Amino acid sequence: MSEDVTSQQQVTALQRQVTGLSRLHQLQRQLRDADSEAQIGFMMVNETRQLVNYRQAVWWLPGKGVQHASGLTDIERNSPYVRWCNALCSQLKISEPQILTATDVSEEQASQWQEFLPSNVLAIPVSIHPHQPSGILLLARDEVWQNHELGLLGELADIYGFGLRAQRSNSGQKLHWLKQKRLLPIAAVILIGLSLLPVRLTVLSPAEVVARDAQPVRAPYEGVIDQLHVRPNQAVKAGDLLLSLDASDLRNRLQIAQQALQIARTEYRQVAQQAVFDERGKLELAIRRGMEEKSIAEVRYLQSLLQRTEVRASTNGIVVFTDASDWIGRPVALGERIMTLADPAKAELRVELPVRDAIPLQPGGDVSFFMNIAPDAPKSATLEWLAFRAAENDEQQLSYTGRATFPNGEALPRIGLRGTAKLYGERAPVIYYLLRRPLAALRQWVGF
Repeated sequence: MSEDVTSQQQVTALQRQVTGLSRLHQLQRQLRDADSEAQIGFMMVNETRQLVNYRQAVWWLPGKGVQHASGLTDIERNSPYVRWCNALCSQLKISEPQILTATDVSEEQASQWQEFLPSNVLAIPVSIHPHQPSGILLLARDEVWQNHELGLLGELADIYGFGLRAQRSNSGQKLHWLKQKRLLPIAAVILIGLSLLPVRLTVLSPAEVVARDAQPVRAPYEGVIDQLHVRPNQAVKAGDLLLSLDASDLRNRLQIAQQALQIARTEYRQVAQQAVFDERGKLELAIRRGMEEKSIAEVRYLQSLLQRTEVRASTNGIVVFTDASDWIGRPVALGERIMTLADPAKAELRVELPVRDAIPLQPGGDVSFFMNIAPDAPKSATLEWLAFRAAENDEQQLSYTGRATFPNGEALPRIGLRGTAKLYGERAPVIYYLLRRPLAALRQWVGF
């Protein structure tokens, strides 16, 4: 029996090795088809998953920082995640794959480990130049790394290093060929001429179709939402029931107030009868009358609140809110917005221009809206206004909020659709268009 188990384990191990070698060969073929270092870096953080399973991957180069991260097409250099990964990789001095945990780094890095990475991290050095420090490929997951995976990843690291060296060698050969053929002066003249051509400055911004002059539906008092009678994007008419607040507490308070009112009225009648024969009872009569009026006012107030437990539409339109399950049973404060009533015939485009991409924009500028559901059919719009002050958006990034209007007579996109807006600015030389962001970063660094 033990011999059968051992034989089965050997077969399983052999199958695992064959599968790993097959996938390693497939990755090697993809690497040969790569055209640039950026494409190889993208493969390192995304395509390595064909060989081993992981949750996150980061490719870091010494002196340059994080170059690629799995699931991201653009690296935000100042984001907390990228800055933390840069600090982590700069501390590592490794020459072979090494498994890292929070106990292997400094206390400052370990305090934020769980916020950015899973518990088990594999650091793989990738040598690009024999006289320069190696880059580091971080692979993170919750499961423990196995020995056979470390062997495969070590071979893959050598393959990645070979591909990166080949790309740099090809770039050097092309430059040498240009020098030999004396084409650099001609190329320089052509580039200078092209760099002076005027083009319109453009910038991309996240955008969403929102309602124009939408009517907010707010909580009439502090309470708990009991039931929503409409669905998101449902068309309603003025007077339709939208939502109901929990009225059990108000009914109990109203019942207590009504009983207190009966008691106050009984006491008032008793004192009124005594005041006929007792002069001192007249003063008591005024006090009891005031207590009765106070009880009446409280009953009327609670009755008015009870009537407001049912919130109805003030105008025709469609209701815009999140999933109903997120609101039922949720406590709301007085005046808190629960949903909005929007007119489908009144839609506009909301743009959130990131601060790092800001360019001079004037009201009346052209805007092209590329919807996520139809990126091949952009919608034209006109910039109406752009905020002068930046504020944090839902993704906690500073951006300038603005509005753009669609042309009259054209079919308006549905409210709630998201996409990317391309905003057009003034004309500038091509060289400025290409170097605008590097120049902005340089000015921030040198301080002028």
